[in-house]
Amino acid sequence: MPRISRLVAAALLIAGVAAVGAVSGRSAPRATATLQVVPRGPGAVEASPTGTDATTGTAATAPCDDNSEPGECRWAFPAGSRVTLTARPTAGASFVGWNSPDCPGTAPCQVTLDADVTSVIALFSPLRVRVLNPAAGRITGTGGIDCPGTACNASFPARSQVTLTYSGPGFQRWEFGCLPADRPTCTVDVLHQPTWVGVKVQGEAAPQHPDVVSVRFLVRKAGSGSGRVTGLQSIDCGTNCAVDVSEEGSVTLAARPDGGSLLRGWGGVCKADASSCSVAVAAFSSVQVTFARDEPPATPGGLAVILRARTSLTVGWQQAADDVGIAGYEAALDGAAPRSLPAGAATASFEALACRTTHTVTVVAIDTAGNRSAPASLATATSACPLSVGVASVAVVRLAGARQVVARLRATSATTGRIALYRGSRLVASQRLSPRAGVFRLRLRIPRAEPRGPHLLRIELADGEGGSFRLERTVRVP
Repeated sequence: MPRISRLVAAALLIAGVAAVGAVSGRSAPRATATLQVVPRGPGAVEASPTGTDATTGTAATAPCDDNSEPGECRWAFPAGSRVTLTARPTAGASFVGWNSPDCPGTAPCQVTLDADVTSVIALFSPLRVRVLNPAAGRITGTGGIDCPGTACNASFPARSQVTLTYSGPGFQRWEFGCLPADRPTCTVDVLHQPTWVGVKVQGEAAPQHPDVVSVRFLVRKAGSGSGRVTGLQSIDCGTNCAVDVSEEGSVTLAARPDGGSLLRGWGGVCKADASSCSVAVAAFSSVQVTFARDEPPATPGGLAVILRARTSLTVGWQQAADDVGIAGYEAALDGAAPRSLPAGAATASFEALACRTTHTVTVVAIDTAGNRSAPASLATATSACPLSVGVASVAVVRLAGARQVVARLRATSATTGRIALYRGSRLVASQRLSPRAGVFRLRLRIPRAEPRGPHLLRIELADGEGGSFRLERTVRVP
């Protein structure tokens, strides 16, 4: 029965079953899905569990052995069924593999029927290459092909390549996938049973390809992100994620992530970061396109001051992690306009600052997609200002009957030090000091027995930042 007639018969059968259910008052039949099995080469495919022949409605218990173009088997199962397909090569042949990316290798293939039609091609070896007689000239090639003549077809290992050469007048192009199509010598991949080759000669009609079946090609989207996959064969996924294609055809797809998403791969069928992907249907019946949410970079860690000075600060941080890669950093001081730094940067310096002032430093990582991390923030300060001490007054006074040296000073920062009184080289009295910044008064009690006369007063202060002050002044003790 012709293929179109079989499909019409299947449709009438399904419609009849639905009509009987409606008239009898029974519930509508359970939704069904079609599994299309296309064996190519010397072998057959078994299914477990078995389904129903989609054309006749009878139990499909026999393996599918219609293994040359345009042969196929269409089996009906309850939608969502999980079916195991097993390849059975004939004696002397071998099984090469499935065209489902979910079934790598030659082990039995488990298929989940989650679409209305699921197609699987089983490839056996060897396969035949058949050259259509050219209208003029001659075709020769690998494996002794010489056509016209007695060698217009030959057997080759599946997935091998055959090189053919046309010699003669009026060459225009190769037909049916021998590439490059516009050169007299081309190469064809052996993926079909048979793999057809023809040539168009000037002044003659192009050779007609014998009938082939159409198979269902599916695009599946996965991942945490979102995007759109389009193709020349009416695929717009989006909404239309399936297309029927000749088993010898190919599908070219383009993937476009939505804003905030990234393309993460084609399920191993094409290079992961390629924006487009061309797929031979004989090799793959579906492609899983993964879109991932484009996450912002992690916040740079370990932000700390690595060099502090009176008029500058240098901070450092750990490199931020990101799913697509860091493009650079921005470092800012006190909310001012940030400075841009390259991807490998781990430090930033800020100059021309005032001494002894507090500041807030922020660092943000930016990835190659333009996403920004949460800021790393650090509150810090420049070093203390240089020590400057001014002397307001120095005097020896009597307070409560005791003699004391009293000095009034002003310092720009907190200090530590000592005040001491000498008579010649003899130390008369001393005292440790820890005055705060600003105006302060120092007092030193003179022993009661200390004779009158000139004495040397020495005041020494230091600020802990390398600044120091020393005052020596002669005072008269009354």
